[in-house]
Amino acid sequence: MASILVVDDAPKVRRAIRRSLEVEGHAVIEAGDAGAARQRLAAGGVELALVDIWMPGDSGLELMRGIKAVWPDLPVIVMSGGGPQAPIEYSLAVAEAEGAAAVLVKPFEDDQLLAAVAAALVPA
Repeated sequence: MASILVVDDAPKVRRAIRRSLEVEGHAVIEAGDAGAARQRLAAGGVELALVDIWMPGDSGLELMRGIKAVWPDLPVIVMSGGGPQAPIEYSLAVAEAEGAAAVLVKPFEDDQLLAAVAAALVPA
C-alpha cells in the first residue's frame, strides 16, 4: 500500500485519518503544519499528501503549491471544514483548479476518504 503524509494542525483529526488509512494497509506520516510537512516530504518516500487548508503559518493551499512546484507528480488531496478568510466552497474550488487530486469537506466519512485516496493513487 502507499505511504501517505497527513497534514493537519488538529491532532485528533490526524489520529482519526491515520486509523482509517492504516486499517486499509497504508503507512501514515503525520505533520502538524506546513513546515513539518516540507521536512517529511524532503526525506522522501511519500506517495500521497492529504492536506488541511486552514493551519497556522502557511495554509494548505500554499503547501500544495509548493508540493506541485517541487514534486509535480505527487497527488495532493485537500480537506477543509471552513476557515476564517474565505468561504469553504471558494477555498476548495481554488484547490481543485490548482491541481488537487480531490477535495474533501470535513467532517467526511471513512468511505469518502478511502475512495479519494484510492482514486488519487491510480497512475494517470
